[in-house]
Amino acid sequence: MEESLGGEEGLRSLIKTANDAGYRVVCHTNSTDAYSIADNFDLYNIARTRNGDVSIETTYWAGRRPAVYYYSKFVSNGKDWMGDTDFMASPEKIQRDTNALKMQMDQYNELQYLQYEFMENHEKIADNVYQITYSDGSVVTVDYNEMKYTLKKA
Repeated sequence: MEESLGGEEGLRSLIKTANDAGYRVVCHTNSTDAYSIADNFDLYNIARTRNGDVSIETTYWAGRRPAVYYYSKFVSNGKDWMGDTDFMASPEKIQRDTNALKMQMDQYNELQYLQYEFMENHEKIADNVYQITYSDGSVVTVDYNEMKYTLKKA
């Protein structure tokens, strides 16, 4: 937390004030995709997989639910704004895309209630393994070695 902006205590005070006024404060970051046709696009800023490859996703989290873009490759100058992957409603791709959508919705349905909880603790418990404790007592353990997570509901 940036101390010159109030540090963690200042952030917690801001969140409480906003919540008391009926507003919800959430953190939003984006490091897995960008508009590759932008003049200032730099592949250096995109998240990487464990082996160093650029992380290419076909579904994105937007607000409160997964967002999926069908037929996003409509730019004809050879630079696709959503990257090299695309959802399509073609016989060849429909099963792949349906499976990806189901996986995203299953994860969303399991975790969606946590968007209303405060992240009380985030700690590294092993190499590439992190545990997040939420204000309701739920605990999510994320293992980046195996690319999976577990949820223990309160």
